Amino acid sequence: MLKKTVLIALGLATVLVGCALPSGQQTVGGASGNKLRASGIPTGYYAKAETAQGKELLAALHAIVVPHKDLGYDQGRDVMFATVDDPDNDDVVVGVYDGTRRSGIYSRGTASDKDMNTEHTWPQSKGAVNAAKADLHHLFPADMEVNSRRGSYPFGEVLTPSYVTPEADERGQQSRLGVNANGATVWEPRASERGNVARALLYFYTCYGVKPSAITISVDNFRVELPVILKWHQQDPVDAAERSRNDAVYAVQQNRNPYVDRPEFVAKIGADWGL
Repeated sequence: MLKKTVLIALGLATVLVGCALPSGQQTVGGASGNKLRASGIPTGYYAKAETAQGKELLAALHAIVVPHKDLGYDQGRDVMFATVDDPDNDDVVVGVYDGTRRSGIYSRGTASDKDMNTEHTWPQSKGAVNAAKADLHHLFPADMEVNSRRGSYPFGEVLTPSYVTPEADERGQQSRLGVNANGATVWEPRASERGNVARALLYFYTCYGVKPSAITISVDNFRVELPVILKWHQQDPVDAAERSRNDAVYAVQQNRNPYVDRPEFVAKIGADWGL
């Protein structure tokens, strides 16, 4: 099965460049004995950020998260479908916006066969290129049609919907496209994913939008989104599944989303996002 091949290749590549598993990381065997999982936040990981506030905290977190392994876009997506978003190791993957469960998925190819692809919460057209394009902290499995509807619209609160995901998830939730209170077209994820999306965007901006950065990104969407995603961060707090996903990304990418580990960092940054 390709799932095993992907992880074996990834493990060999890590050994070849002389990178041991970071402190706090361990290998855990799933049904096929091939899943990497991290056991939690390494001791001292946020040491340089602990006493900072505002823009100094944002800069400290930037310095912490920037060094990480670039998996490449193809391998990154394979790892996402095979391990990061298959926590039960049963080849079942859930679409981020509609909650649909599709079986028999363990790579980008098998995902495509099942009408799923990869959502970039920070759109490629807004600067998610090179290593940022493959950064698993902001990538999620998505139904192709639903992802196409989302497009590159900013996230926001829909007042008048023009599109609603065809079926509600197991909680009765749906994602929507439509106009917000200012008349702008925005995408509103189902309620259970709003905090996750918010923290993915905050991570991406911290990693790639704070200077110095290896790439130049457009913050046009982020300016529109920020007030709403800060609210979503509070309304939809971090849960065990999101923490587990953060651990799984760390296991392969070797950096963490600080706003999942330490949600209070958002309030400590306050209004100092540099926009």
